[in-house]
Amino acid sequence: MMYYGFGLFAGMCVACMIFFNNLLSQVVGVYWGTFIYHTIALILITAFSLIYKPSRKSGGRLPLYYYLPGVASVLTVLTSSYSVTKIGLTLTIGLSFFGQLIFSNIVDHLGLFGMKKRPFHPKKMVGLTLIFSGVLAMIYL
Repeated sequence: MMYYGFGLFAGMCVACMIFFNNLLSQVVGVYWGTFIYHTIALILITAFSLIYKPSRKSGGRLPLYYYLPGVASVLTVLTSSYSVTKIGLTLTIGLSFFGQLIFSNIVDHLGLFGMKKRPFHPKKMVGLTLIFSGVLAMIYL
């Protein structure tokens, strides 16, 4: 049950991140805002790493796709900074959430990136349809 709370908290953090980065980007520009955001993240994770001294769990080379979160983070911050000013925070988050659901269902179904395969069940279409309907309602109503 605790992990559901973590997921909810992570979603709230993403909404805060997008909102405050948008404010920063309005003052310094999208690219500098993204640079500042990621510089602060680098400083924080460096401090945490120095304090907690995490060890690497395995040796050897990492597959290239292990570095994709950095790319995804930059793209998320850039695109959401543009989106929030044009369509608002709620719709940006709604579309982002729906995009995450689509991508995560594909990864689960195909077992991409070393994940265990979790076949797509047609029952999930009910939830996806409801969420997509909500996004459409936010756009057109």
